[in-house]
Amino acid sequence: MKFPQFIRVPKYKRFHITPRYYDPVKEDIEMRTQKIKNELYNSKLGNYRSHISGSFERKVTRDSNTGFLRLIIFLVIIGSLGGYIYFGKDFLYIFFLLIPVYVYFRLKGGTKRR
Repeated sequence: MKFPQFIRVPKYKRFHITPRYYDPVKEDIEMRTQKIKNELYNSKLGNYRSHISGSFERKVTRDSNTGFLRLIIFLVIIGSLGGYIYFGKDFLYIFFLLIPVYVYFRLKGGTKRR
């Protein structure tokens, strides 16, 4: 016998879904047609699949000059810092004037003349 209660206690809740409509025959037909479409699509691709999958691989080639270029940049920075400490601001002014002149003549000499 249950006594009346003044406080309402919530009941245990469960997760329950009732499907609206389920047709196993229709689902089977859709699965078969999808399978046939996939087979036809894959047969049309043929040998292209191996070419496509190989083209997405990352091919990293390191140039041997990158390490040398880093060394040159590092030496230039250390040299300019040492020149600034030893000679002062005059060294930096001369240094930053010589770099654009060098780059200009380097680029100008790199073009082919006809």
